Amino acid sequence: GKSLLIPLFLILLPALFWGYRDCLFFNNSNLNLDSISRKLAIFLLGFFFYFCSFNFWEDVDSIESGTLIDFAPWSSLIAPVIFTVFTIYAWLQLGIRRDNNLPWRLDRKSTYVGATLIFLFCLMWFNFAIAPLGIAGTVIFNLLLFALAIALIRQSVEEGQRFNFWLGILLIVLQIFSRMFEYNTDLIIKAIALFICGIAAIMAGLWFERYLNSQNLNSQN
Repeated sequence: GKSLLIPLFLILLPALFWGYRDCLFFNNSNLNLDSISRKLAIFLLGFFFYFCSFNFWEDVDSIESGTLIDFAPWSSLIAPVIFTVFTIYAWLQLGIRRDNNLPWRLDRKSTYVGATLIFLFCLMWFNFAIAPLGIAGTVIFNLLLFALAIALIRQSVEEGQRFNFWLGILLIVLQIFSRMFEYNTDLIIKAIALFICGIAAIMAGLWFERYLNSQNLNSQN
């Protein structure tokens, strides 16, 4: 039987990177790895959505009862358990307010990411432990990939972040290209789609760079 080890590991990694804070390891340090770790978390989420957006879910069988832990010796679970414990601890720290009088609460971005990770965990558990997702898995992950791309582009416009913008554009282009080549479509249609996507990506990039320059000029005046 198959196991949940690989999908759970792919979910755990972005959770770990998102919850990471320099202050958890280094007190009064000038390191600034927080933003880098969160970018890695979003990149890994995008990769996970993209990988799962292909039409292979009908071939993924559910696990027979009692075979969830037959994939490896118990000793191989030590590292995943350690990472899981640290990830939970890091997320608990995210919700602690600087003012101790305020209740524990995650910010809006962390709430969205956390809800997405919990949803992914439930989805993977259902697929491997109860019944295969089938075509629904392909649809769900394509929607998640598109929603992530749009959210990144929207946030980049609001906050002026190039990384989020180009990652969002890349995810949309990859999604369109992959679906065009995955399913049987005419060569002419593929060529037209590639041309339109290329032109749209270039125009969006030029607009975004002009937008950033105008924002910078306005902030200097």
